[in-house]
Amino acid sequence: ALVKKDKGWGFRCLNTTQDEGMTVQSLLATIKKDFDATLADAATTQKRLCDAAMMLGLCLRERLGPERVELCLFGAPTKDGKEGYKVPKALGPKVLQNMRRCAAEANTIGPGTEFPVQYLQEKLAAKEPIDMLVLLSDGLVSPTKDPEHALGRWLRTYRNMVRPVKYINIDLLGLGAPSLTSGGSPDDVLVAGYSEAALKYLASEPDAQLKDVEAIELPLPSEKGEEGEKKDKEGEKKD
Repeated sequence: ALVKKDKGWGFRCLNTTQDEGMTVQSLLATIKKDFDATLADAATTQKRLCDAAMMLGLCLRERLGPERVELCLFGAPTKDGKEGYKVPKALGPKVLQNMRRCAAEANTIGPGTEFPVQYLQEKLAAKEPIDMLVLLSDGLVSPTKDPEHALGRWLRTYRNMVRPVKYINIDLLGLGAPSLTSGGSPDDVLVAGYSEAALKYLASEPDAQLKDVEAIELPLPSEKGEEGEKKDKEGEKKD
């Protein structure tokens, strides 16, 4: 539409943000504000996932014992070329204090989720015995779906050269489909979501869950129930 102004005519688009009195500059400011808010929400969500992963890892370390568990925090290489993973060493007996130490270590890693292949390669080169590799992530990482992924190649090589390590991936978001083998190795377990019970069985003996199931005592059928079944059968015969 043409709008009469003091000096000439102006053109205004109807039924748009311009018609509501917004200019290009005000639109850019609004878009930037919304974009910054989205980034802040994403950063908050990512921090919560990292905190949950560190807390679960530390709880697992506490349950199994520090001599049996080594934590590896990974993200991405920093701008100055430093490695994108850290192995916290100065951990004490208290989980909350260790949480603060791990958070400080994580702040020195670049943002991202690059798998720490170098860390695992060092374990392979030294043929260090590993019973279980637990990956806490924001999505399921299946070695079967992507065999050429660095993790899948490392698992195959380590199992052939050292020992059949068990690989457990816990998806903290709980969005993926859980699987025991995912069509591949029986030592690959994918868990969607997490709970205290999941950590308990990870830290227990391999047959702990089976023993708990077998220990469940089911109530015996009541006498009234048996009489009711007899009456139902008699009624069926008469019919």
